[in-house]
Amino acid sequence: MRFNLNISSKLWLGFGILLGSILISGAITFGTLVKTSRLNNELHEIATPSILALKDLRNLINQSEKLIAVWINTPTEDLPQKTQLNVLHNEDFPIVVKRIKQLSKNWSESNKRILDSMLNQVDSAFHHQHEIMLKYDQKEAYFAMEAEPELRILHYSYSSGDKFEQLNLLVGIVDILIHNQEVYSDNVRNEMQNAFNTLQNYVMYLGVIFFFIGCILAYLITKSIVTPINKLRNLLSTMGEGILPEVQLDDRQDEIGHMNRALMNLIAGLKSIVSFSKSIGAGNYQINFKPLSANDDLGTSLLLMRNNLKKVSEDDYKRNWSTGGLAKFSELLRINSDNVIALSEKLISELVSYLKANQGAIFVVNDSTSNDIFLEMKGCYAWDRQKFIDQKVYFGDGLIGQCWQERDSLYITDIPKDYIYITSGLGKALPKSILLVPMVSNDVVYGVLEIASFQEIQDYEIDFVKRLAESTATTIESAKVNEKTKRLLIESQSSQEQLDKQREAMKIKQSEMDKRNESMSAEVNLLKKEILELKQKHSLVRDENEVLQNLVLKLKKEK
Repeated sequence: MRFNLNISSKLWLGFGILLGSILISGAITFGTLVKTSRLNNELHEIATPSILALKDLRNLINQSEKLIAVWINTPTEDLPQKTQLNVLHNEDFPIVVKRIKQLSKNWSESNKRILDSMLNQVDSAFHHQHEIMLKYDQKEAYFAMEAEPELRILHYSYSSGDKFEQLNLLVGIVDILIHNQEVYSDNVRNEMQNAFNTLQNYVMYLGVIFFFIGCILAYLITKSIVTPINKLRNLLSTMGEGILPEVQLDDRQDEIGHMNRALMNLIAGLKSIVSFSKSIGAGNYQINFKPLSANDDLGTSLLLMRNNLKKVSEDDYKRNWSTGGLAKFSELLRINSDNVIALSEKLISELVSYLKANQGAIFVVNDSTSNDIFLEMKGCYAWDRQKFIDQKVYFGDGLIGQCWQERDSLYITDIPKDYIYITSGLGKALPKSILLVPMVSNDVVYGVLEIASFQEIQDYEIDFVKRLAESTATTIESAKVNEKTKRLLIESQSSQEQLDKQREAMKIKQSEMDKRNESMSAEVNLLKKEILELKQKHSLVRDENEVLQNLVLKLKKEK
């Protein structure tokens, strides 16, 4: 049987009939369920809780009767029964009454009237008990003169007298209310059972109707839709194994006919792609492709070609990247080989940028004094420099000190909490990977390179950093030697300048001494001349003295 309708119309017609039947069944079922749900709520939220609350009230009345009798007959103050009666009056009874009043809002008017009358009587009875409790709350009250006859009367009243009968009457009224709620509960259950029985009959009849409707629809759908679709499925299964069959499909005017023509075009296109892909040799190997099956000739050929070309390209890229990087950084090391700080700043900035990382630092061994050897930061990129500007990293201290101690690289993807944060305009975040590489030359560690990145660092990039670290260590060694030589030269020049100054000062002093010597020589010569003149004068004087002495002697003789 052939229909002139398309597949959508056929499906809509069949499922419309089925859907209409389901809607009718659903409406009946929904109405029944709403009714039973309402009845169930009345049963579990009104009737059953009301019965339980009334039973609790009955128990409280019975307990109060027993406990007040104990209170009347026992003068002991700390008796457990007295405590229990206080709890009953002050806590249990108000809670039960409040719950019953809340539930009674849904009771019948007659039951409400009975409840109100009964609660008034209960309040009166409990009020009387409360007065007894207040009057005889102390032991001395039992031994007062007027207490004995009153206690006998109270004992009789609560054991077999009017109070006893009043409480029993109240219990009877509570039992009547409990019976009424139980009758109401039974009526609700019966009504629910009748509703479920009716629903069961509806479901049974509708099930038979759905069975026949389903059989008719299954036959029609199978004949007009499922059979041609099974043919397409078998053909697609063959193509799913990578086999392109020679087949001629029926030309229909519905959706299946469109699928037949599309599939024939696809088979022709795939055959042309297979022959083309085998001759392409080299092409766009970045295109993603998934083989249709293990026997897919086209998929295997394309994947083999793409993977080979991709591997060659990746190897060339890695090799060129490493070679170009080493050449670039070798020039950088050569230019800055005379200054460790300038070398460190430029190197770490270029390295982080070259690796497309986010943050980096270079720590260099400070061995200026043999008693305190440590690592200190000489250069950083995108780093909170203030945090490390005065920090000393000692041998084996933290990850950096561990890298120095073990003299081996550390690559970490499980970053310890609070180890380091990468700071950006959006805030702070933990990096995804950290690379620590020691800078070793001639078996001596000269420092540690640290790189932090939001991306994972690849193996070839790690190898590149290791090779660069060796070259950097050699450069740092040379730079330290140059700095030491320069420092010694400066110290030597300073010492020579001091010696020259001292020599110049000595020359000046020598010149001044020579001038003094010349002056002193002149003065000595002058003194010598004056002494000679004095000697001459002295000689003359002496001669004159001798003449005078002779003259004196001569004069003496003449006298």
